[in-house]
Amino acid sequence: MKDHLGCVLLLLIAGQSASSQIDSGTIVVFQLVDGKFIIAADSRGVRGGVSNNTECKIAAFRHQVIFASSGGGAFGPFDSKDSTPAWTSTETARSAVSRAILTKQETSTGLANVVADLWAIGMRHNWEATYVNHPDLVEQVAEHNGGGLTNGVFAAAVAGTIAITGRAISFVDGEAVVSTLDTIPCSGRPCASGTTEIFHEYMEGKSARAAREKWSSSPVAKIVKLVSLTITYDPSHGEVGGPIDVAELNSDGSVQWIQRKQNCPRESGLAPLKGSAALPETKPK
Repeated sequence: MKDHLGCVLLLLIAGQSASSQIDSGTIVVFQLVDGKFIIAADSRGVRGGVSNNTECKIAAFRHQVIFASSGGGAFGPFDSKDSTPAWTSTETARSAVSRAILTKQETSTGLANVVADLWAIGMRHNWEATYVNHPDLVEQVAEHNGGGLTNGVFAAAVAGTIAITGRAISFVDGEAVVSTLDTIPCSGRPCASGTTEIFHEYMEGKSARAAREKWSSSPVAKIVKLVSLTITYDPSHGEVGGPIDVAELNSDGSVQWIQRKQNCPRESGLAPLKGSAALPETKPK
């Protein structure tokens, strides 16, 4: 399900059928450079074959954690008779950050890993709950992704340092399982998640058009261009597109939005700890 080539993180996109209620469609490019974590993402979401360009794929929490995911990012019940709980990967991250903050982590690595672990527990619960009523849908997503369901990338800033980590939710023998992605330095060059064919093509000079491309010395400009090129030459046939959101997480924990759609919050509020459907009362292993 995972493919690590240098610092490139390949995260697969969930496929859709006409009746599917799983949201998908993502290109995220990010890098830790000059003491900042820079991340850019497209805005397209696809549900049941219908797309929109208003998705907020980058979430900033308490000016200390930034999150993005790829793969199956949300589930909505099919109709009023469907008892399956609705969920989104971002709401699950919000719940994870709420609890992680209480652990008062003293390092960026500690905070990033606690948030990622709690998110992974919540996402495993989400997928298992969905599988109860919609096994065919979950199997379809996993089959399209070589066993993958959802992957999440996290960056956290504590005490003047920034750490990045990731978690993968996959489908194995009828169960949702969690794995830790390899360490993601992403400091020497950008990394990407989602629909990454065009990213690979241009970063590795795999085509004549890639060899001809002129690159700015600005890390932000390069990251944005890689998202833009993926949208322009979209190999996923409509699963990426729309405006590009761009944010920076600084080593002091502050977040600067370079580009942001009006419908996307500058900072995502933290979820209440009690009664949260997004994250069960379970401690990370």
